[in-house]
Amino acid sequence: MSSMAAWLLMRLRLLVVPAWIVGAVLMVMHLPAFTDRPASETGGLLPANSTSLKAEREGVATFGTPLLSRVEIVQHEPNGLSFDEQKRALSR
Repeated sequence: MSSMAAWLLMRLRLLVVPAWIVGAVLMVMHLPAFTDRPASETGGLLPANSTSLKAEREGVATFGTPLLSRVEIVQHEPNGLSFDEQKRALSR
């Protein structure tokens, strides 16, 4: 199967770049733009009447601060965390 796909790609290699260009032009013409969305706390990615935004506003009104943070701290080790390090991280 992969050899057939490779053969087809090699035969049609001169059409790959024009196909990507046509696809990009069609997407620009037909997909909605992010700049058309109204400004909001999340940059317009969520609707203004989203239940998650409503819950966040209620938390701020009730407690003076949001209940959920939009920032996460990630512990990373390129070679992987040991079992003890994973256990400590989960217990925190």
